[in-house]
Amino acid sequence: MSKQELCLQNRECPAHLHRQILGGNLKESFSWAPDEYIRFLAQTEAGSIYRVRAIHVTKSLNSVEFTEEELRTAARSLGYRPIDLNHEPPDLTFPENRVIDAEFEDSQVEALIAVRDTGVMSMIEAKKITAVSVEAQYRWADVFCVQQECWLRPIGIIFIRLALLTPGVQPGDPLAGIVMKKVGRAEPSAPIQTSSPITGTTVMVDTTSKPGGVLMEKKEATPPLETAKEANPTPAPATSTAEPQDEVDAGKATDELHCAERVIAAVNELKDRVGSLESHVKLLEQQRKGTRRTT
Repeated sequence: MSKQELCLQNRECPAHLHRQILGGNLKESFSWAPDEYIRFLAQTEAGSIYRVRAIHVTKSLNSVEFTEEELRTAARSLGYRPIDLNHEPPDLTFPENRVIDAEFEDSQVEALIAVRDTGVMSMIEAKKITAVSVEAQYRWADVFCVQQECWLRPIGIIFIRLALLTPGVQPGDPLAGIVMKKVGRAEPSAPIQTSSPITGTTVMVDTTSKPGGVLMEKKEATPPLETAKEANPTPAPATSTAEPQDEVDAGKATDELHCAERVIAAVNELKDRVGSLESHVKLLEQQRKGTRRTT
């Protein structure tokens, strides 16, 4: 072992030491949640697992400054929190749909979420839902103004919810979103319906007694979402031709059996589509009311 390697190992290098090393990959994001951890979660969760970049060290589009110190302290409070759509109640069914775990890394709060709602899953897979937004409380906030610009720097942040944003709803942090590297089941074991209407993005609720603790901003209504196609009607069973009585009876029995099988298959298919259809209907109803964005 060379003197340079020895001093680097023992951390006793002289102040003037300078050396070059070969290039390589610097991979920091989600090092706390490796693929082995994701595969383990996929075995225990009924839905799909997604990696999420929840919020970065940034000044959001709604003039809220998230510092590294605050995000590092608050990151793990996002774990085991509910999920909704656009910060509008009610939440998606909990705990089937939830934030599993969260950590601060690479200047951002990273999270793992479980999604079992079939309608929401289909929109994520179709990349209609890609952006996310955190919801939090804070103890107080410092106000800064430079010329015509003013912003808040919240202190004592506690994350209480994560919102999935539908098309047309802009997040306060444009870099916050779902990392489309899913590890999980393609379909949930049982469909869970969503009852969440649509509104805005991040909400910061001030826990002090001073007024103006809720930050919000309205946004134009979003374009209507595409509705799911109707299921194909079940084809009518073919009629049998005139044959001897025994063969006719056997043919009828076979046709009745096939017809029953087709009916059962159609019913099962319709049940699978109900979750997605109802979710889209609720989304369409809420879009007529417009959306809002807050941070």
